[in-house]
Amino acid sequence: MFAQTTSSRPPQLPFKDSPFSIHGRFNRMSYLGGYGLIYLVTLLGYFILASFLGSFQLSSNLFNFEFYSSLSGASALVVWAFSLFLIYLNIILVVRRLHDLNKSGWMGLLLFIPVVQFFFMIYLLLASGTAGPNEYGPVRPSTFIEKLMAWLILVAILVSLISTAGIFYYFSGTDTLKTPTQILQKGTEYF
Repeated sequence: MFAQTTSSRPPQLPFKDSPFSIHGRFNRMSYLGGYGLIYLVTLLGYFILASFLGSFQLSSNLFNFEFYSSLSGASALVVWAFSLFLIYLNIILVVRRLHDLNKSGWMGLLLFIPVVQFFFMIYLLLASGTAGPNEYGPVRPSTFIEKLMAWLILVAILVSLISTAGIFYYFSGTDTLKTPTQILQKGTEYF
């Protein structure tokens, strides 16, 4: 007589979040903290690799193609595997951030369009995620290390902007000497 209204869906299992999986969501803080962690992993990884390979130099040679082409055998495989791991971590960050915005991870391909890339990165950084669960999972709170890295990145950006402005102000001071005669007059006024 009464229609039974039961759902044919199986009961929802608790969501297990793995930071190395593209399944799940990253909010803004986790996204920014993730990039901070990737930056640290990159610096540490390349430092360790260069130390073991005997090619440590404080120059930009570590990050260009000539460094990779000078390697051979197992060392080249290790460096290329590490580079692919870093690319994978970047893909995870972008896809999970898009999932937080309830968008498909395939939108991450917009990063390959040069002008769109800049605005897309700003969108990923500033857009707020969907409130509550969406089709990609429940809201994921940021971990302590993600929050710490995000705040360190924000402080580093602020310090770099202030120091850059200070350098420009210093070099564009109003008391500059413009001609060689002014330099001679200033330098010889005591003699």
